[in-house]
Amino acid sequence: MLFYIPIFSALNIKLPENPSYMLLASAFVFVSGFLYWFALKSPEASRELVKMGAIYKLFYVAVGIYTLMSGILPHFIFVVFAMADFLFMILYIEFLAYTKKHGVV
Repeated sequence: MLFYIPIFSALNIKLPENPSYMLLASAFVFVSGFLYWFALKSPEASRELVKMGAIYKLFYVAVGIYTLMSGILPHFIFVVFAMADFLFMILYIEFLAYTKKHGVV
C-alpha cells in the first residue's frame, strides 16, 4: 500500500478513485503472507491452510482470466501475477496430493 502510487505511475496504471480498495487488498495480501508463513513452519500440520491458499490462488487466476477476457484488465502485469499464482496453485495441489498419498493427513 505504501508504494502503490509510484508503482502504478511507473506502469502507467490509472490510480483508483478511492484508495480504500488498495488498503483492503493490501491488508488481505499481507495477512495471506502470514498464512503461508505458518504453513511453511509446519507444512504437514497445515494442510487446511494450504487448501485455503490453493483456493485463494484459484480465485485470483479466475478473476485475472475474467478481466482479461472482458477487456477490463487494468494492466498486463496482472496477467503475470495470475500466471505466477497458477503455478503456486499447482504446487499447493501437488503438496496436498503428496501428503494425502503418504498418510500425512
